[in-house]
Amino acid sequence: MKLFKRMILKRPAEKRLIYFYTIVSMDEQVWLLRDENGDLLTLEEEDDFEFSLPVWPRRSFAEMEAEVIGEKYDHSIFR
Repeated sequence: MKLFKRMILKRPAEKRLIYFYTIVSMDEQVWLLRDENGDLLTLEEEDDFEFSLPVWPRRSFAEMEAEVIGEKYDHSIFR
């Protein structure tokens, strides 16, 4: 299954977005990462103090990202 997910990640952004919308609309849920304190993983911009909240269409994508980050994150579901 990881091979399929890696193939998806190598697709152009537009194709990945279509895949994301398709899976989320079918499952009606997204996955987020939380640290050991329960805080959500956010990506912050240093200049404008803006942030984004990354979400994944499947648990396995969130788990793959947690491995890449290398910190202890747990996946959470949001419906």
